[in-house]
Amino acid sequence: MMKLFLVAVVGMMSIGATSFGGVVKVGEAMESKGRVEVVKPDAVRGAPLKSGGIVEAGDIVRTSSGASAVLLLVDGSVLEVGASSRVKFYELNKNSDTHVNLEKGDVLFDITPITPIRGTFKIKTTTSIIGVKGTNFRVIATESRTKVTMNRGVVAISSVLSPGKTVSVSAGQVAVITTSGVQTRKQTQSEQSGTLIDLQAKPSVVDGRMDIPNNIETMPASTIEGDDSTPATPPSPVDPKDKRPDKPDPTPPTPPTPSGPAVKIIVK
Repeated sequence: MMKLFLVAVVGMMSIGATSFGGVVKVGEAMESKGRVEVVKPDAVRGAPLKSGGIVEAGDIVRTSSGASAVLLLVDGSVLEVGASSRVKFYELNKNSDTHVNLEKGDVLFDITPITPIRGTFKIKTTTSIIGVKGTNFRVIATESRTKVTMNRGVVAISSVLSPGKTVSVSAGQVAVITTSGVQTRKQTQSEQSGTLIDLQAKPSVVDGRMDIPNNIETMPASTIEGDDSTPATPPSPVDPKDKRPDKPDPTPPTPPTPSGPAVKIIVK
């Protein structure tokens, strides 16, 4: 969290006006690792987003597998965008229905307290609407499911199917939003606060299901929590002086027991 604070302080000293030449600036990239691109409205191809690059209203920031970016918004909020993510930005004012649309991926938000200009910070995903008045939390969004992990503060969450029915989620809680509504629970130890990289290091098993990072396809099976497979032990070296033939093992070999997958994932 100290990293986010320092980035915000340094960035606020360098960030300028939010509007120039008819284009509204919403933030800039403070860090960029791997393949990070910004896609302009109505454009198909993206341009590389490097440190210092400007993000404007209507832009989409997307990261490839293994990439990440730290963005400082003009109101002082900081977003750590994880791998395989796609985030669209809108003008930061109180008249905007949405300020950030997390279309997919993994983002750690550190939102500054409410301001008269911006009002409540509003985040949208495919399944949820999140209202923020200043807090720190992580959002993982897929096409059918959104997971919000609260580190500090309180947010109001509603399903896109029931926007008028909100649920308050506070520090130490997790909310999962699907087409069935909003469900909350306490955080597990592996979900507790840290940087986005720390939180992405290992998936957690909750209620019999595994929360899988976006770049899980790049992870070896041995890194998945719950995988009890062990690497094969190499044979012991043979002493070249020992030329005695090996005696056959009188015990017949035991046929292998069929095994299923190490992890069974059930999506409701």
